Amino acid sequence: MSGPQDSLRTQSAPPAAPAASDNLSTNMNSTIFAVSFVFLTLVLLGFGWKQWTAVQKQYEKDIQRTVDSFIGQAAIASKASIHTNKLFSLSYGPTLMEVARNKASEETISQLWQDMNQTFFHLTGFMIARQNGEVMHIQGPLLDVEEKRLITLGLLRTSEQGGFFAFHYGESGGFYAVNWFDYQSQKYAFIVRRPYNNFSEVIRDSAFPGFDLAFYDKALDKVLITKGHYYQFAEAPTFTQVQGRLEYKRPMINSNWELLALKHPDYLNEQQLKIFLPIAIILLVFIILAFSVGYILRYMQRQQIRRSSNEQKNL
Repeated sequence: MSGPQDSLRTQSAPPAAPAASDNLSTNMNSTIFAVSFVFLTLVLLGFGWKQWTAVQKQYEKDIQRTVDSFIGQAAIASKASIHTNKLFSLSYGPTLMEVARNKASEETISQLWQDMNQTFFHLTGFMIARQNGEVMHIQGPLLDVEEKRLITLGLLRTSEQGGFFAFHYGESGGFYAVNWFDYQSQKYAFIVRRPYNNFSEVIRDSAFPGFDLAFYDKALDKVLITKGHYYQFAEAPTFTQVQGRLEYKRPMINSNWELLALKHPDYLNEQQLKIFLPIAIILLVFIILAFSVGYILRYMQRQQIRRSSNEQKNL
């Protein structure tokens, strides 16, 4: 009686083979998925890191190129301006002192003003001052009740080689070009005033990607111009207030000024997000597709096992 039962048990054993094959196939699929995912992740991260490094380098280059270009143009303009000052004071020194001492006739003053307008572009006024900074004469409209005091303040911080300083008053402002000249064994300052010009507008209206320019007077410790602002002296921020955003700076010759490049705090984070967010989305989609395909394959395998089992039972 035992013989036929043993034979029946032996014949019913084979259906277990598909389950083992299913496990093997599942393990192989998991391994393929893991290897593919790691490979894809490394490739995409490597590509993203290369892009990110290029963005950072280009950002630094753009800042340096912009500031250096501005400084180069300003250097040419400042040298020419001070040179013109020197030539004019050399030729008109006696007349300038005659005007400064209130000894010049109206005709002399008028002719001097006419000659200056032909020599200096965008002239809005000129001043004569003593070596101690005392302003002896102002020709042209006074821009502010504080202008005379601030001119003295600027002169006291100007070297014997001459230089520049600037102040803004409400809706108007002035760039002051200074040179020193000798007259009767005394040293005097000849100051030519011009309005805030194209250089200052570039700073105020700057729209550079990821950074702004700022105009800083280190002798006064005042940031005179930033994007969207011409600051009056009393309200101008100090260097400490913008130092946290400083990316690059260069001094301007013949002055106490520095041109600052102030970074936008979130710019690089935004660029980083633009690069790595698509990578994260691609990897997420890959994971979703892989799990979906795996689920479908396992479902199909289970269906195949059920069919195989049913066929065995029907034999």
